Amino acid sequence: MKMSNLFEGPYFMDQDMKPVVKMDSYPSLENLQRLNNHLGTLEKDGAEFNFWLSKNNYHAEVTIAAKDDIGQDRQLVLTKVRFDNRAHLPVDNELQVDTVYTNPKYQSLGLAIALYVVLVRYEYTIVSDFTQYRGGKALWKKLANEADARNFVVKVWSDQLEDWIKDTDGNPTKYNASNLDDEDVWKDIFNHDEPTTLLVLTSS
Repeated sequence: MKMSNLFEGPYFMDQDMKPVVKMDSYPSLENLQRLNNHLGTLEKDGAEFNFWLSKNNYHAEVTIAAKDDIGQDRQLVLTKVRFDNRAHLPVDNELQVDTVYTNPKYQSLGLAIALYVVLVRYEYTIVSDFTQYRGGKALWKKLANEADARNFVVKVWSDQLEDWIKDTDGNPTKYNASNLDDEDVWKDIFNHDEPTTLLVLTSS
């Protein structure tokens, strides 16, 4: 059954997403550890960024130890990805993205992409949101462009075909951001009636 018969997409909206995710903080590292599984630490520019997946797989986060607006020590959430697994694609350990938000002060660091890559290294499969915006398109194109170098694969699921978009040998195409036309991957909801595609990130 096509996902578009059940849900609102998948669709692409050629506009910026208005942030709807409230950026949280944790009062202590112990509180953070109680609710989440630690996936790893990235040291960059003299800071330590920690990667987490909630114990119910509801969200993943990147945090940093810092002081909040009133000077108290907190574990601040810099990037948050919420999951809502509705696609049920033929993949293992599916985590379908619902919303992604990064604190604007840290957007240049690529934390959302780093979080996706860490999750894939833990054998999770990341599936794109049913509705994507410009930021999501840019993120997935960057992931696809770096796929070979990072030893992972981006594939494209067609809701129209109810199957993977395949190469001439009949295998799922390994999307690299340039071997499929943007129009075949992202169809603007305002210009097309038919649903578009879901992108899927897995280990190679």
